[in-house]
Amino acid sequence: MIDLSEVEPYLAGLISDVLAAGGVVGGVRIGGGLWIGAVDQAPDVGDLYLEGSIRKSSPVAARLSLGAAVSIPDAAWTAVAWDTADLNEAGMWDLAAPGVITCLVDGLYQVTLNIKFTASAVGYRDAEIRLNGATILATAKEFSPSGAVAAGVSLGLVVSLAVGDTIEGLVYQNSGAGLDLGAVESNIGIVRVV
Repeated sequence: MIDLSEVEPYLAGLISDVLAAGGVVGGVRIGGGLWIGAVDQAPDVGDLYLEGSIRKSSPVAARLSLGAAVSIPDAAWTAVAWDTADLNEAGMWDLAAPGVITCLVDGLYQVTLNIKFTASAVGYRDAEIRLNGATILATAKEFSPSGAVAAGVSLGLVVSLAVGDTIEGLVYQNSGAGLDLGAVESNIGIVRVV
């Protein structure tokens, strides 16, 4: 027996709505294997009887970073070739295609890109999140980097993805020479929200 006050509020509300709809007696089946109430006996008021199993859903998320600083050439959009999977729960990232995160489950995703260039007072720094190699989903720019401190660019968005869609983080800088991306500060993350 599970006290409804101990169940997550949304689930408790959903169960209460189901039980209240038409005065359920003898149990209600939801999906494969979950019974509310027993088939052969009506639950007591305020009680919830569960028979079968409830499986935990698997997370769908990845967070990639750089194991060492990477040089980004001057005046050229460059896809970041991530080399470290800090998190790769659903296998969305493969070292064989280090700049690409591939959607394996349809859904709504939160995507973030954080970039930190070494210090240079010349030019500007830019970053983009692209869908399927071409569509720009989000962009951010640092127009006035200081020569004294590293320039950071961060952006994020929520996007609907289908199986096979890809996400990439691209960067640009025009300092007149190559600039390094910081290994610790530069990362891309994706997590399925629903």
